[in-house]
Amino acid sequence: MSEQNTVETRIKELEDENHLLLNQLHIVQEKLEQQYSASQNTTDSQTFDWVDEELPEVLAENLRYRTLLDAQNMIHEVETTQALNRKLGNILIQGVKTPGTLLAIPAKLFRVWRKTKRQQPNKLLGGKGFDKAIMAYREDGLSGVDALLCTASVPDNIHANALTAVARDVMYREPNDALELAQRAYEIDPKPSRLKWLIFRLYEASEVLRAEALLDCLPKDIVFSDSEERAASQILNEAKQTRADQAKQQCDFSTRHALVEQRKILIGQLTEERDEYKQKAERSQAQAEQFIKANDELKQQAKLHQDQIGQLAKERDEYKQMADQSQAQVEQFTKARDELKQLAEQRQAEVLQLQGSIAEMEHRQRLFSEEMSRAEGQIGLIKDVLLLPEPGA
Repeated sequence: MSEQNTVETRIKELEDENHLLLNQLHIVQEKLEQQYSASQNTTDSQTFDWVDEELPEVLAENLRYRTLLDAQNMIHEVETTQALNRKLGNILIQGVKTPGTLLAIPAKLFRVWRKTKRQQPNKLLGGKGFDKAIMAYREDGLSGVDALLCTASVPDNIHANALTAVARDVMYREPNDALELAQRAYEIDPKPSRLKWLIFRLYEASEVLRAEALLDCLPKDIVFSDSEERAASQILNEAKQTRADQAKQQCDFSTRHALVEQRKILIGQLTEERDEYKQKAERSQAQAEQFIKANDELKQQAKLHQDQIGQLAKERDEYKQMADQSQAQVEQFTKARDELKQLAEQRQAEVLQLQGSIAEMEHRQRLFSEEMSRAEGQIGLIKDVLLLPEPGA
């Protein structure tokens, strides 16, 4: 939790620093415009020699860094909103707030997994070739493609692949539409390969400065084919020439002269600001690399937490199964207890019945004994009578 807070703090600091650098560049731009206006207001009788060619170079370098900063901001914004490790990190951060949200983590992770897992394009999009998506563009343009993809409701990678397939089909006929499709594909599924493909669509749409800036933001280990290497070199050369032309046009290099000392002072200030910005840009790059490393560690932690959650879910299922078995045994014991209780009640009733029979038999026995006693008495009397001596004997 504390490590995630540290990463978030560093992201906020980078964003603030980028905004500060942009503001400084705007101030430099305003100074240059004021200087240009002042030189335009000088009388025609005044003539000066252009003795320092460093100003256009400084302007061109500032333009490169400003474009690079915009490209880094775009990539940072896309990755912080669409990257899988960011989504997993947000789920884990929100999930530890309360026990209820912790139990909801597996369902949220399953939804993210289902949305990002690789699938084959369905028939609604025209299979692997995305023929129906291409046909939708030919019939209704970008709106037709959007309507088809909304109807299909596919994962992000399939969505981005469909946009890329349509862009490949139209990139020679409609480079601007191909550029928009490539941009949207990268924003939906930010991967280095999609960023590289977006760079070449920018170049084909004559946005050579943005293409050069994004080319500098690609990972160092990305692989280029021979044709891509040639195209990348061409982008760098044309971007350098474009910046130089714009800087010269901004300075009115071919017709306007300036005050030598003022230009030297201004160039010195711009050079210092450029060097300072360059150092800050290098620090920002180092911090960005640290952020990427922290994101990788966060992704590993997220995977570890996911594995732990899976293990807990497995143990929960085992405990549930054991509880179900125990419940069944309890029900069996309860049933057997009820049967034994019923049998005991029957045996008790039989015992009471036997006790009643025994009591009755004992009563009869007493009566029989009394009858026997009386009979024996009578027999004795009869014997006495029979055995009496006869008179005169």
